[in-house]
Amino acid sequence: MATNGINDLFFTGSGDPRHGCVILGEHNDKPVAFHFDTPQLPTSIRTTIYRDGNQPVAYFDWAVGVHLGTMTKGTKQQPMSYLVMRGSTPQARMFESGKGIRYEWRKLEDQVDAYDLYAGPTTQIAKFRRIEKQTPVGRSHALLEYSFDDEELLLDCLLALCLNRWIAWRGL
Repeated sequence: MATNGINDLFFTGSGDPRHGCVILGEHNDKPVAFHFDTPQLPTSIRTTIYRDGNQPVAYFDWAVGVHLGTMTKGTKQQPMSYLVMRGSTPQARMFESGKGIRYEWRKLEDQVDAYDLYAGPTTQIAKFRRIEKQTPVGRSHALLEYSFDDEELLLDCLLALCLNRWIAWRGL
């Protein structure tokens, strides 16, 4: 973790939240990488989320059209809608972590593709911003800064963020 207690993850690759999105950085002073890959198949659409290379850690199986489908993480399967449930405000979407704790991504109205992650009503623990810049890992189009060290929460928040961004990107 950085000396100020903030971890940085840089979003490179495609700007599409569910395909070609590569996320690189450090988690607790260790390199970490995630990759979202969604090949277009004739009969189904599946996003595979990889961590640190070719290790699948989760799947989104999309329903036909522009509808959310099913999320699989480990042996747990649930509707994707559980990652974007109604939050405390119209701009907020809540999800429950693998440990049963509720968190909420809040979309900032005055910025495009900007979200803050809250644990409880007033405790901000992460922020996602669209920022084009050169970084230690190459050209980046967005940055996630977060102040927690739970690896399972990191995956959960990235899955929920992907869906929030995809919903906004599609105008749904």
